[in-house]
Amino acid sequence: MEPKFAVMLAIESGLAVIAFNTPLIFKKIFIPAMALLGTIYVITLAWFNGYSTSYTTIIPFIDYKKMDQANKAYESLKINGDFFIYMFASFAYIGFLRWLSSEVIKHREQKEPK
Repeated sequence: MEPKFAVMLAIESGLAVIAFNTPLIFKKIFIPAMALLGTIYVITLAWFNGYSTSYTTIIPFIDYKKMDQANKAYESLKINGDFFIYMFASFAYIGFLRWLSSEVIKHREQKEPK
């Protein structure tokens, strides 16, 4: 597992703890969390699009003798396609945590003595 995915899982695990233990706080951070995730997704998508189209633009300027080095450098900038699957899963997971926090709030309201 790549470090960036491990960090993403750690963050989402922390969000799960917040959603279950303090659901009112999670409801407050839900929209900023989704906005941050959406921003990361758009930036990554723009990077991926630029990466995909830049190679055909740059190739005429690369010396034939240095083509292997250029390909290695170019491949180092590539974003793994699994990243987009993880992003989609993160959107779904945070949405699930929103539902979970709402259910926890309902459950606690029903258990409170009146």
